[in-house]
Amino acid sequence: GGVSVPRTVLFEVVPVNQAPSFSSPPLVDAFEGQQDVVVEAFATDVWSGPPLPGILDEASQALWFNVTQIGGDPLLFSSPPAVLASLADPRKAALHFSLRLGYDGNASLLVRLQDDGGADNGGDSASEPAALTVRIAHVNKRPSFLIPAPTVKVGQNVYTTDEYVGHAFAANISAANGPFSEPGQLLTFDVSVDDPSLF
Repeated sequence: GGVSVPRTVLFEVVPVNQAPSFSSPPLVDAFEGQQDVVVEAFATDVWSGPPLPGILDEASQALWFNVTQIGGDPLLFSSPPAVLASLADPRKAALHFSLRLGYDGNASLLVRLQDDGGADNGGDSASEPAALTVRIAHVNKRPSFLIPAPTVKVGQNVYTTDEYVGHAFAANISAANGPFSEPGQLLTFDVSVDDPSLF
């Protein structure tokens, strides 16, 4: 019969970089002005490739996180958010940031995990973006005022029937201390004396 001579065909399977992956919560709560915030185990199940048993060809890849703020006041952070891998557990990473005093609200972020495997042969070196909202609560500031003349002199028995009114006794009255503003707050003074019998 008409059977051809067998020929050898070599198939070369080339490596294709798989996108890294991780899990993270969608919401983190913090307080205005907090410094050196660390959310341990913010990212978990950190893998350089598909999280499948026995798939180890990408285990040696370097990994890092990119964090981008896409919404909210950019002045919320005094130190921008960063996600850093845990030295104790390579499958976890912590979220780090510091907040600026006087600013509160929500910050919308995108978090991506990147590897150094490249994009040859249609590979993918970046994870899908994970949305994160950092919800920053307002912190009430101490009110402030000045007393320009701390000594008030009045004559004995002068104001037994009429009230003494010291105009401009207190000045620079503010609901917040320093450069911050807290409009709409109700302010009252508490006054104590060392000798109530004088009044």
